[in-house]
Amino acid sequence: MKKLFYLNRRWSNAAGFFLFSMVACFLLMSLLSAKSLSLPHSYLWSIGILLGLGLLIAVLVITFQTQVKEVEIEKDYFILHFFLFNQKMYRFNQLKQYATAAFGGNRYIMAHSVILEFDDGKRYQVADPIIDNYKAFYEFMLEGDFDCFGYIGQNNWRKKNKPLSKKWVVERNEKDLIKSIEKKKGVIILYIYGIIALAMNYAMMRYLIF
Repeated sequence: MKKLFYLNRRWSNAAGFFLFSMVACFLLMSLLSAKSLSLPHSYLWSIGILLGLGLLIAVLVITFQTQVKEVEIEKDYFILHFFLFNQKMYRFNQLKQYATAAFGGNRYIMAHSVILEFDDGKRYQVADPIIDNYKAFYEFMLEGDFDCFGYIGQNNWRKKNKPLSKKWVVERNEKDLIKSIEKKKGVIILYIYGIIALAMNYAMMRYLIF
């Protein structure tokens, strides 16, 4: 038995466009601050913006190291592929449990996801917008002989020393997320955010040139 739950290229293109626009926006804001004559301590503002950009990049690197972009099932193994070119392999019996959760902090892009918790304490998120055939993956988890913790909503699952929690969770909210599986609504929002950032970049470029 071999199955592949693969990356949604439309989502990855939209996310790449948004991130590129945001990084360019930070750099232009820093350059604009450094050149400003009316802003007191302009170079300090510029350095602060660059530090903010550095923090954003650090967060993205940490996230992409553990964000699953593809899941491969081969015999009795999960093979998890991440965005930063590394992968992890676990046997089925190493899966301690799985939970379902909300992916995304905005109600317009919120989607269904599965949190895989293994016996080494590591947890990984497999999310609907990122996985093109996510519905097939979710059905595979439901049909498999795996322990399900239940729905945890938006509760923090990244701290491995902190147990999963259902506190403040409204379980009926999961039904709406399940209904929207594979609609990929986050793609449009990411492009909208990217276009807004691009428009800001254009305005700043015009100001710097003219």
